[in-house]
Amino acid sequence: MILPNILWRASATSSLHQTTNFTYPFHCVFSIAAGCRMIDFQPQRSRFRRQIRFAPFGKTGQENLEKSCVLVVGCGALGGAAANLLARAGVGRLILVDPDVVQPDNLHRQILFSEADAEHAVPKIVASRNALRQANGALRVDCHRQRFEPGNADSFFERDAIDLILDGTDNFATRLAMNTAAIRYGKPLVSGGVLGTSGQVFTVLPGETPCLACILGVSGRSSGKVADRGSDRVPGRAADASLTADANGVEANSIETNSIETNSIETNGIEETGILSPIVHVIASFQTMEALKILGGKRETVNRSLVHFDLWNNRIREMSLDGARNPDCPACRETPANETGSLPT
Repeated sequence: MILPNILWRASATSSLHQTTNFTYPFHCVFSIAAGCRMIDFQPQRSRFRRQIRFAPFGKTGQENLEKSCVLVVGCGALGGAAANLLARAGVGRLILVDPDVVQPDNLHRQILFSEADAEHAVPKIVASRNALRQANGALRVDCHRQRFEPGNADSFFERDAIDLILDGTDNFATRLAMNTAAIRYGKPLVSGGVLGTSGQVFTVLPGETPCLACILGVSGRSSGKVADRGSDRVPGRAADASLTADANGVEANSIETNSIETNSIETNGIEETGILSPIVHVIASFQTMEALKILGGKRETVNRSLVHFDLWNNRIREMSLDGARNPDCPACRETPANETGSLPT
């Protein structure tokens, strides 16, 4: 029995009372003896109705999202937070890749895991799958307990129709493997990194934007200028800043700026530098927003700059990447996988 916009209740003597200031219908079981008892709260509209109401995304964006498949490489801080947001937004399928188990010192920033997961050293992909399915029972989750690397990267794209790669990794070797795969298979890559209270987001759109290798160069270094959000962007590959790629063992990377025109990626790692969890959610949210734009069919709204957040010092900056595409970039010269075989090591 459905009583729209009215909540009925019964007193001990079975006399009925009516409350009319309630907005959603309930499913009720009613009897004279027991009165009206609420057993299930079920709004009659879609669980996604409020994001569908956001006109730039709308019904079409939601339908596109529900058909999409995202490869999430790394299920720790960034990967876990972004996967959680995507699952709750209604993405159709997530493919999770991570070789690690949950540890106690993960819990302050990696939101998909519990103390029980850490106590029993549950594989991160298993704990992530369990948490994500609780958030969205319709979600399809595939798990691979392994590293994503040049030797196995092709297999993911040959086996599955992946629409986007989301970077939640902790080292540049894996990140560069993702970059090469993204270019080869023509898949967007949304990369993010965090350290301390700083973080950055950079989206690779193959054929449209520079890739990670374009920015870093063959030696792992390249240049660019940083501009405050709202100020004029500086085009080209200027010589005032460097991005250092030797970050093995680091949760991710972060631009540490000494001035408005210079920056370098810190490579000390979390063990030495530490991390506060709010930066994880800021960067993961920015990554997820870029992913929703792409998956929802609004690719033209994606930010083409590298965006840097420094929460401790209350700053947001952008590095213009205009003109940064390298015509000699080895990754961008990649031809389709069916012509070249596996990724270079």
